[in-house]
Amino acid sequence: MKRKYMALAMTLIITTQLLSGCASVNNAKSKENVNNFDSFMDNLSKDKASQNFIKSNQEPIYTNNLDAPKLEFLNKYLDNYEVFLTGEEHGYTVDMPLEVKFLKYFVQNAGIKYFIPEITHSEGWLYNKYLTTGDDSLLRQLADGWDNNSLKYTKYDAAWKEIRNFYLSLDKDKRFKVIGLDVETIPPSAVKCMNIMMTDKSIPATLPLLKELRENVNNNKFNSFDTNKDNPIYQFSIELKTDMEKNEKDYREFLGEDFSDFKMICDGLVVGFNAYIESGQNSKDIKFYEVREKQIIKNFMYINSIVPKGKYYGQWGSAHVCTNKLIFDNFATAINNSNTYLKNKVYPIKYVFKGDIDLSNMYFLMDKYSQSKEAVVFFNFSGNDSPINKLTAKNALEQSAKVPDKMKICDYYKGWVMIKDTNVIRKDQ
Repeated sequence: MKRKYMALAMTLIITTQLLSGCASVNNAKSKENVNNFDSFMDNLSKDKASQNFIKSNQEPIYTNNLDAPKLEFLNKYLDNYEVFLTGEEHGYTVDMPLEVKFLKYFVQNAGIKYFIPEITHSEGWLYNKYLTTGDDSLLRQLADGWDNNSLKYTKYDAAWKEIRNFYLSLDKDKRFKVIGLDVETIPPSAVKCMNIMMTDKSIPATLPLLKELRENVNNNKFNSFDTNKDNPIYQFSIELKTDMEKNEKDYREFLGEDFSDFKMICDGLVVGFNAYIESGQNSKDIKFYEVREKQIIKNFMYINSIVPKGKYYGQWGSAHVCTNKLIFDNFATAINNSNTYLKNKVYPIKYVFKGDIDLSNMYFLMDKYSQSKEAVVFFNFSGNDSPINKLTAKNALEQSAKVPDKMKICDYYKGWVMIKDTNVIRKDQ
């Protein structure tokens, strides 16, 4: 589901830096951190009630199928939240199966109405179109950004076919909509999507830029994947954005119900280019994340203001889904701290892999009290009676993190997925 650039832009190393707050921190635990965590674990070993909470709030997740996990112990908390997010490390084979399984669980048990995976708005529009029409050619359109990698195309094609089968199995009033919130970083795919929106429509003379768009896409003139200012798609998207703001009424009349989506794709193109330009074409630079994240937040707030009220679920890189600031105000933090009905209504889930340096303390805790030998186990650590509420973020992290002393690890993530079998965490090839 994530394009190749996503995997490069948010690697495990970058997420580690975001969690630690500093790339140069020594891997060795400070003496204070060791003693504090050891003290917490020592107290936990003597507290049967706390141990029972951990044991009764966990469940293995079977990776040999795409069925929804039961997670019955989590059901009582679902009414307390409006947005559910899982945080992956990009590029691992277990990512997509877990996303499908959690999507099914949250749709069936929390009544999710909006699926917001880490994809661009144009991708979201096309995937949603695929769910509602079954047009397989849309999946091929989405594969254009994968550098003709047939293995990845086949894998994600199969996953989305499973998602569509699940979608069709639902009563119509229980079905969900796919919405992409990310900026557009694959320019040709974005303009092709915009052109598809105009299929079978006669463009009026009052909208010459749309005629130019259609001509350039159809004649393969808008086919550059470059993300610098010399790409003709960049200058065109700026002109189109300005013209849409100036002549909004005409564009609304022509595009109809697709106006908002069309405009979000255009805006996403401009911001996507700017993120690369302002970061010196370095998708790992902090400036890239800041520009990109600001637009993701803006897109979510806009979508939430125009769609009927409903709950959300999506899987993103784990740096996006923590609910308090680490390096910059990320997506989930902005929602959770907003002055809206969504304040304190985000339930974030962090995936933790065996060998994760920053989170080895959390892995150790879960591994010690795991009741299953399965490769993947889910833990819920939310709730007033959760013993993990007492564990500070500083002591939960292996490295000394730049987080306030008073902050608890549950202020950042409430659910955890322990992934311990290397056979399910291999990088995609």
